[in-house]
Amino acid sequence: MLNIGLPQKDPVRIINLKIATDEEVRASLTWKSDIKKLVKAVSKDFDRHFGIQFKIKRCESWTSDNANSTTFDLLNDLRKKVLHDDCDIVVGFTAQDDIKNDLFGAATYLHGYIVIRELSSMSMMEIMLKHEICHLFGAADIHEKNSIMNIKTHGQEFDEFTSRIVLSNKFRSFNSNNFPLSRDKLEEAISIYEQRKILNPKETDIHFLLAIFYLEKQDHESTLRECFQVIQIIPDSPDALHLLGIAYRRQGKIDQALDEYQKVLHLQPSLPEIHYNLYRLHKKRNDRKGNP
Repeated sequence: MLNIGLPQKDPVRIINLKIATDEEVRASLTWKSDIKKLVKAVSKDFDRHFGIQFKIKRCESWTSDNANSTTFDLLNDLRKKVLHDDCDIVVGFTAQDDIKNDLFGAATYLHGYIVIRELSSMSMMEIMLKHEICHLFGAADIHEKNSIMNIKTHGQEFDEFTSRIVLSNKFRSFNSNNFPLSRDKLEEAISIYEQRKILNPKETDIHFLLAIFYLEKQDHESTLRECFQVIQIIPDSPDALHLLGIAYRRQGKIDQALDEYQKVLHLQPSLPEIHYNLYRLHKKRNDRKGNP
């Protein structure tokens, strides 16, 4: 593995975190000190490799919905209930033990949210937090032994591809009103993903991230192509189906967009954007028909 060190001339970026803990986590007497130690350890590693530091700016209680059955449901619940305020990233910690899938964390690149499930050791929690933070800086789940982003068993190393994409996202925006990257950095990231795609076309996360970036470029045909690549491997991917629906809507293909949105609604009804996008789609359809 090649670890790309931080060029000395690059300034350090400080990322402000809002920590949100659910009632199960707060039942522990040591949760505050545990999370402080965890963030300190992760910050030290990111500072050494990328010149990125993490500071806890605020803490907030989060009443997680016990009806949630997946980690992604918990992530969506966090997004609905805890705002960024003046922080860059919201990190939610949960100790719910009735989650059905085996994901111990989840993150959303576009929105700056992470949810981490309580694990049996602090070292495992540290690896998981590093992994999810890398996602917020554009990293993808990949087939790379010993990598922190290894899709099967997370290692502890920052592989060359992950290092390149994190550095390209180092000064990304966390303002929800703006796309995370500037135009030049957008093109740089696409180039890095495309190079990786040649090496391993079956890494679905690469295709999904490319779809996000091509959608921002309004290159809808490329967005559709990358979404179809994901769906060939994971037919029920809510994220890919959602992007597919957005691309169809922007092309004026209303019926096809509605089909994809309805699939997403069935698969992940807690996704905040799907309800808003369905509303927009129905409004556009009614406007076309001349309905009030």
